Amino acid sequence: MKTTNLNAIILLGIVLLQIGCFKDKIDEKKLLSDEMKGQNPYHENDKLYFISDSAQVFVLEVSLRTSEFIEFQNGNYATNYLIEFEKTSIISIDTTQFFGFWLEMESYSRPANYNIQFHPPIGEHMYVRFDIPLSYSNPGYTDSVYVSGKWHYDIYVKERGNIDSTTYRLYYSTELGIIKIDFSDNSTWELLKLE
Repeated sequence: MKTTNLNAIILLGIVLLQIGCFKDKIDEKKLLSDEMKGQNPYHENDKLYFISDSAQVFVLEVSLRTSEFIEFQNGNYATNYLIEFEKTSIISIDTTQFFGFWLEMESYSRPANYNIQFHPPIGEHMYVRFDIPLSYSNPGYTDSVYVSGKWHYDIYVKERGNIDSTTYRLYYSTELGIIKIDFSDNSTWELLKLE
């Protein structure tokens, strides 16, 4: 009787050990490369100064930049992935109204995605997606753009399909981040400085 109980306990232990091993098994790591992460120039507490064409200055602050790792199981293929999300929040320091940017790099897709959302003080928000790493072969790449009295090089431009949208064009630089936003009423915001 004691031998039967001992055998049952050993067998149960082996089964539980195997289940535990399968549960923790990562088949593939889909992580962001250092090159990809380096294409986001923002650090916590950085300040962005934008000026509108009506000379109004908007100041925003990077309130968050973090990486998250998530285990994901693709049920169709019984494959476990470790994926990475790089998240950045940039919000207005003006407490009377909320506006800002939400940036997220995610490693699950191939190519990986860099998603940028802009929530303006008034009107519709804008959502754009870039394939990363960014390079001259990306759609929307342009050699140079003149912003705030100087030339900026290697710029990535995304437009919304509907030009009647409040915010319809975003200009991005891997050196300075978001450098310009065009609105459907022909107004613009241009980056004065990033500090």
